[in-house]
Amino acid sequence: MKPKPPNGSIAEPQPPSNGATTSTLRGSWRTRFGALARNPKAQTITIIAVLVCAGLACYGFALRLPLFWDDIFQFSWLDSVSLGQIWTMPVTGLNYFRPLAFSLWKILRLLQGHWDGGGQHLMTLALHLVNACLLAGIVTHLAPSRKMATGLATGLLFLLFPFSFQAVVPVNSLMHPLSACLILAATLAYLLSDGRPRAPLRIISILLAGLAIFAHENGALAAAMVTLTAVCAQPRKPPKRLVADLWPYWIAMFVSLALWRSAPRAGNPLPLDAIFTQLESRLQNSTYFLQAFAFPISFLAREVKSAASTPSDSIALLAVCIPGIAAWCAVALRARRVTYALWAIGWAALAALPSIAMLSFNYVLESPRLVYLASVGAAIFWAIPSAPSGGSRTADRINRALATLVVLASAAWGAVYIQKRADLYDRLGSAIYQLRDASERSEPCAQGVRRDTLLINYPAWFYVNQPEYLVGHDGITTLSADQKLDDLYRINFGKARRFTTAVLPDILPRDADFTGLGDVQTQDSLQTPIRAAGQVIVNTLGADGMVLRYAGCLSAENQSAPAAYQAIIGDRLLLLHSEYRTDPARGDLQVTLDWHVQAPDPEDVTVFAQLIDATGRLIAQADGYPLAGASPSRLWRLGDQWRDVRTIHVEGGLPREGSYRVLAGAYVTAGAARLHAYDPAGRRLPDDAVVVAAGKQ
Repeated sequence: MKPKPPNGSIAEPQPPSNGATTSTLRGSWRTRFGALARNPKAQTITIIAVLVCAGLACYGFALRLPLFWDDIFQFSWLDSVSLGQIWTMPVTGLNYFRPLAFSLWKILRLLQGHWDGGGQHLMTLALHLVNACLLAGIVTHLAPSRKMATGLATGLLFLLFPFSFQAVVPVNSLMHPLSACLILAATLAYLLSDGRPRAPLRIISILLAGLAIFAHENGALAAAMVTLTAVCAQPRKPPKRLVADLWPYWIAMFVSLALWRSAPRAGNPLPLDAIFTQLESRLQNSTYFLQAFAFPISFLAREVKSAASTPSDSIALLAVCIPGIAAWCAVALRARRVTYALWAIGWAALAALPSIAMLSFNYVLESPRLVYLASVGAAIFWAIPSAPSGGSRTADRINRALATLVVLASAAWGAVYIQKRADLYDRLGSAIYQLRDASERSEPCAQGVRRDTLLINYPAWFYVNQPEYLVGHDGITTLSADQKLDDLYRINFGKARRFTTAVLPDILPRDADFTGLGDVQTQDSLQTPIRAAGQVIVNTLGADGMVLRYAGCLSAENQSAPAAYQAIIGDRLLLLHSEYRTDPARGDLQVTLDWHVQAPDPEDVTVFAQLIDATGRLIAQADGYPLAGASPSRLWRLGDQWRDVRTIHVEGGLPREGSYRVLAGAYVTAGAARLHAYDPAGRRLPDDAVVVAAGKQ
């Protein structure tokens, strides 16, 4: 019987001291975390969740991109064939046979009823995320210890591999993630089926390996990749057992290769003669893939070349990559992970071999997507020493700390690299969407006579002025060769429009990081396509970067002077009509000026549009030649009627409505003296400027 507490109170149980409570909680959390970490299902869910979140955070921007580049060429062809014809007809202009990728595009097109950039990009991104999870699963299965950490590290490095960017974001690169997905899935299924009844998982693995070549030519490597993984993962398995396990993969590979070779195609599918020619390209290609394999350190080659003043990119790369790879091999040796290092190097070498042996260096230089399958080996190589060696505790801690540092630094570098390249793709997407907005918000002049839209300085290729890696070009193409903007517009927006393009260096920003689409013109030579166009859209440099704006058009030719007009400017130009509209979203005023040429004059004249506040202070202005600088009035002809649309941008937003005026006029460019302006009654206007009225919004 418990003693009665003093004062007749009921005894309460006393809590343990703070130290005891903390110790108990720590032990409880450690026990729970340890149990969670040892739970295979919990490990799998955690790895998948981390990889998916990281992938969406870095690549999610791709879902808002339109279709571009080779999408247009390939999707235009897919519009003309059925799903069955994809497997029986060659694609005009292509010398490869990849019906599986084309079929996925076509099926999604049929399900959605139109070509949808978001859906197509989602499919490619989903494949990349699946590949990261599959690779993490393979490494988790094979790692002798710290399985979750090692698998997650490998998946993360693969997911954020810098050279994979071009294979993930453009839809037309779907073939690379698709073939890699089939190979990785076949490899994982083989490992999971080992020691168990072979059917049906082993059968599925063999079928996936045989199917890979119909996604991309590198799919022919599926049997070799499974074999390499089996040999490295099961070094003690008897050779007879390995042969018994692996021969069906090679049979499936030869059967698939025979079917693939017999399929109809437009050209030679395998340029085998290139292996023995262009030996310089073979060496250069090898250097490029070596740079990609050593991605955590190879960006230092640029600094080495600068510091050593060596003219050779290859020497600078070799000076960085070879010692770095050798040092990491030493770390793997110390961690007793030589077999895994050989597996990683062998995978990367096998994946790179076809491109190194058969493609020209110029093609490889522009195609980092070719490194996608090889990046599996690179990710394994730089992540695998994170598994402890089983040696001394101090050595394990050193290896673990070093591997963790390399993985985190490499993953962070990859994420930063991806975000930098995302800016290029966002600008490309913005240019395509702006093309739609600029062309649809303005009706062409002289409808029925001139229907084409002229695009001046429309970007053909965005590029990075200072690439991080020494060898290779960083950029994105708007449209593939021999493809028209008409098709790009139709594929993205489902509408038919006709475009012509030209480049006018005179109004191209000097620090532009894009090249224009079309022939280079002077202001004089450009007048011919301008006069033939129904509307003119010019790429200008706005406050928020590149902006496509409707700039105006030639409304009519050979017209007599009209009786009604707003003002006479310098006895040579009649201002027929003027108005402005506000664009609060951009903080802009769009000023429209309709001109009639009463007397052509070769003198150089600049048109101005000014925003004036209630006190007469100049807030903002837009001075320049008409049509955003593309068509000086000295090149206009007698009887021409032109529409000149110019934009006044106001930093900080537009003033309150009614608190400002908009004035327009012209001045001699050389002396800045304003041309005299008169109203229809012959009275000279104040400041030789016309008051522009507000138009209907």
